[in-house]
Amino acid sequence: MNVLCHTPLAVRNPLLRTVGGVRWVSSPPRKSYFGDCTPIQYWWHQKVPQQVKYFAGLAGVAWTIANVHYDYLVSFVPPASVGGYFGYKWWHRKVYHENLAIVDKPEMPRVKLAQYDESSVTNVLRGIENEFDYYKVQSMELLTRQVTEYVAKNPDSTIGSMFLRQGQFNVNFGDMETFVFVNAPVPDQAYATREFIKYTVPFYSTKTLETRARVGVVEVYLLETNRSRLFVEYNVAVDVRPYKWGNSPHNWLPLPEGVEESEELQLREDESEEAEEEFI
Repeated sequence: MNVLCHTPLAVRNPLLRTVGGVRWVSSPPRKSYFGDCTPIQYWWHQKVPQQVKYFAGLAGVAWTIANVHYDYLVSFVPPASVGGYFGYKWWHRKVYHENLAIVDKPEMPRVKLAQYDESSVTNVLRGIENEFDYYKVQSMELLTRQVTEYVAKNPDSTIGSMFLRQGQFNVNFGDMETFVFVNAPVPDQAYATREFIKYTVPFYSTKTLETRARVGVVEVYLLETNRSRLFVEYNVAVDVRPYKWGNSPHNWLPLPEGVEESEELQLREDESEEAEEEFI
């Protein structure tokens, strides 16, 4: 029987063992399928402290206990709690399948990322301390390259206009704000799984922290299709959404056909070829 597992990478492998202390990370991304595409979402997730949310919840529970008759609590709270729990599980699974379906298709654009090498001294010297840092460096490099190439060729497009400022385009990404990792079942293969990843990253009008304005959010979908000792290959889809009040429309980034490799993987492949030539 195939099993859907939403286990965080911190448990499954070292990918989320340590998040922070490197240039790509300011705080751990939250586990969510939804980016902060509206001011209300951004305010709730980024500005309201977690302690305030907990306090508000406890205050609501305390008020309910103090003001609602005991008979009503006994009659309605247990079934409402059970219904809410199963309702949330159903909704969460529905969202997962909707997101997975975006990249679970044949003949999609693909990307290759290098596998993390714990024994690499170069990674330590670069400030890359774990697999998550290594993944982020490669993924963000590829994303920046893909967006830059598209905007340079299509400055008048809807996506291009979001990166244009005074006739010049600037791609200024922030840190990953959300990150979801799922061991997704492989169809018709019992117990086999493949990596499904979705993350969101905001982009800004400028790199200057004091003056930058939040322009939009990029949502990236990745589904593992192949892996070797050196790399992991994924189907990929990129959605560029404006930061605005109300409904934030989807703008899917047209990606080139075939497979794009991260610069890190290209470097590793070159080093591997050189080592083989020296051995021969």
